[in-house]
Amino acid sequence: VWTGSADKTVCCWDAEGLGLMHTLQGHAAYVKAIVRVRWQMWTAGGDKSVCVYVGEGIFDGMQDDLDALSEEKTRLEQALRDAQAAKQAVEREKGEAENERGRLEDSNRGLREGKDKAEKDRETAEKAMRESEALRAAAEEREKERVREAKEASDREVREAKEASD
Repeated sequence: VWTGSADKTVCCWDAEGLGLMHTLQGHAAYVKAIVRVRWQMWTAGGDKSVCVYVGEGIFDGMQDDLDALSEEKTRLEQALRDAQAAKQAVEREKGEAENERGRLEDSNRGLREGKDKAEKDRETAEKAMRESEALRAAAEEREKERVREAKEASDREVREAKEASD
């Protein structure tokens, strides 16, 4: 929106935000009329003067805004590239973490299998020890029985020899 006023200026306003965007000067008295023709702004003043502003002059401020937007676009594009690179790095790290998790799960599975095998081996060893103890006890009993029988035989022989000599 363009306005002319008693302060001798022509102003361009943002219709949405209602903020002043540009101010054009050049009249010695109030601005009476404004006509825009393509890239030109024609104004008539109370001092009976006519000012013609060519598009370049009217839109100088807009060019500054356009330049600022272009710089912001460049900055945002770089930020996007940086964010994409960071995302790729996070995805790589996620993949590495998943691989490590798989290795840890495999390791844990191996440890559980090893623990189960060790438990079975322990049970087998305990059973073998019980059987060995039972065999040892039986062997001791047989040995005691053999010693007792040998002693009885020896005692009998001594008695018989004593009886034979008497």
